[in-house]
Amino acid sequence: MPNRKIKIPSKKWFIQKYLNEKIGVYEIAKELNCSVNTIYRGIKEYNIFLPHYKSVSGERHPNWKGGRNKNNGYIRVYRPEHPNSDTHNTVYEHRLVMEKKLGRYLTKDEVVHHLNGVKDDNREENLMIMNNKSHGEKEMSLKKEMQSKILELEKIIEEINVKKKQ
Repeated sequence: MPNRKIKIPSKKWFIQKYLNEKIGVYEIAKELNCSVNTIYRGIKEYNIFLPHYKSVSGERHPNWKGGRNKNNGYIRVYRPEHPNSDTHNTVYEHRLVMEKKLGRYLTKDEVVHHLNGVKDDNREENLMIMNNKSHGEKEMSLKKEMQSKILELEKIIEEINVKKKQ
């Protein structure tokens, strides 16, 4: 494959695109049919200062997948305008569902509990609002209940295995 060196046409051209037209580095690379690294090398070569606030995020980012992703089993949704969004401008979907139902934002003390224990099942009927203390107590009692059921099942399996050996 031939080594084809693509450069930014000119410093003036790049400044026009990036600062005036507000086109991001990724879009410029796409327009010039080259890699982002090639663009960054050109920027360095021309001694162009890139302000950090111009970084591409959200829908303009090349890895954009609709603004939904999973984190530890929970679905997070891109909502930069939400007052409780995190540093990545996302909010847990189950909190958004409950806020819509209540018609207000949830407080930091309010926890949304998944009744069936499935973290990405954000149907309104599967969600219940609780405070931190009662949620912790509920989780602990559910954990104990599950542990006792596991012990029961293990005993049944052991009995079945004993009968098979006879």
